[in-house]
Amino acid sequence: MVIDLLWAAAASLSPTPAAQAPAGASLPAKISAAAIADDKVSCRNVKVVGTRIRQRVCHTEAEWREEERLAREALKDRERNPQTPQNQ
Repeated sequence: MVIDLLWAAAASLSPTPAAQAPAGASLPAKISAAAIADDKVSCRNVKVVGTRIRQRVCHTEAEWREEERLAREALKDRERNPQTPQNQ
């Protein structure tokens, strides 16, 4: 009897074929393949200053691109405005 109640409850929770989305419409049209790729997490082994051991760092693809953009921007700023060491 208890098993019959569990099966009935499980059957009521599963979606009926009429409530399911069509096969081609599994994702909203607004979500593009690029947006899905941006959410993919990838890990890289990054050099840490002061040690020979690399550290594993994981970010989304969008976060990696932003980090690379900021590093390029900092390098360009450094090239445009070189700071010479001051002797004191």
